[in-house]
Amino acid sequence: MSERATESVGQSTAEEQFFKDEHPANRPAETGDPMGMTAESAPGDPELMLTILVEEYASLGMNADEIMRIFDDPFYGATANLKRLLGEDRIRTRINEVVQNCGALRVSVRS
Repeated sequence: MSERATESVGQSTAEEQFFKDEHPANRPAETGDPMGMTAESAPGDPELMLTILVEEYASLGMNADEIMRIFDDPFYGATANLKRLLGEDRIRTRINEVVQNCGALRVSVRS
């Protein structure tokens, strides 16, 4: 810890003052809180986003059926919205294309 951080602030050290104040993690979220989770649409190419997402999942070792299940899950906003926008047939076709061309590291341990 630097000397400056341990200098006294009035009657207490800077560290004591920090712990005396309410920690941000314990405060309720406020309107417009920059740490609040939000999602907004952004301009871009949905086909490119589809390819990038599928490549990411395929490179993690997921097969086509596992990846398709992510696109079927409404709790994954990006993938569910892509499926709504492009249609199930386009999603499935692109998944199959990417999985055929994408390598994945698979490890097995034998004792």
